[in-house]
Amino acid sequence: MFIQIVWEALNKFNKQDKSLFDGKQVKEECINHRIALYLQEMLLNRICGETTDFKQKLETGYLKIDIEYDKLFDELKTINHKSSRPDILIHHRGDNSYNYAYIELKKQYRNKRDTEKCVGAKKAPYNYTYVLIIDCLNKPVDKMRVIEIIDDSGNEKKHSFSAESAIAPSKTMTIHDQTISKLRQLPEALAQEVNDFIDFLLFKQSSKQWQRSIQFSESTELAEMANDPEIQAEMAAIETEFAATEYDGLPSA
Repeated sequence: MFIQIVWEALNKFNKQDKSLFDGKQVKEECINHRIALYLQEMLLNRICGETTDFKQKLETGYLKIDIEYDKLFDELKTINHKSSRPDILIHHRGDNSYNYAYIELKKQYRNKRDTEKCVGAKKAPYNYTYVLIIDCLNKPVDKMRVIEIIDDSGNEKKHSFSAESAIAPSKTMTIHDQTISKLRQLPEALAQEVNDFIDFLLFKQSSKQWQRSIQFSESTELAEMANDPEIQAEMAAIETEFAATEYDGLPSA
């Protein structure tokens, strides 16, 4: 599922930020920042078994999505005794208790050092769950390459883009989830207005339920009266009495 989320982020990057490759080339940090933003958006919006716990850890701040993060504790992050500054990290800062993703991004093709760093990220003490090299970012999304390092021996798995890989995450979300996601983007002042409106809606809903409850109670009470033998007998007597008046010269109803 994480690989699919990566493709969703790359697809959005391709649609929203192709202009970064027009004219003068921007530095990779700018590209890394945009893709990291889209990754976070997709991860927070996605609701599924594999990412539910992960999503909660992101929301609480236990996990962070960082770019160019180059330290381990109070020292430089090193791999194979060389300094390492990964383009995107998804991790718990300060220790190696939860290293989720190590991602190297390249505008063009990867180089040998990129592969060396990623193989090292699969080894102790890091042991990242996902280690990816994503290159050819200056090409259309179906020409980009997502290469996963699947073990500490350097074996690779190449993931290809497909239309199914870039399904909009909103299609997997309920209306409730979409609303919560939008609320997170509001400034505090607007959030208060929405909170007040929610209170109004809840009051309105409870009022409707109260009215329906009264109507149901009244209809139930009438039904019980209609089925009461004593009331039925009384109604029959009234009908008999009025029927007799018709023969006394009284006009019928």
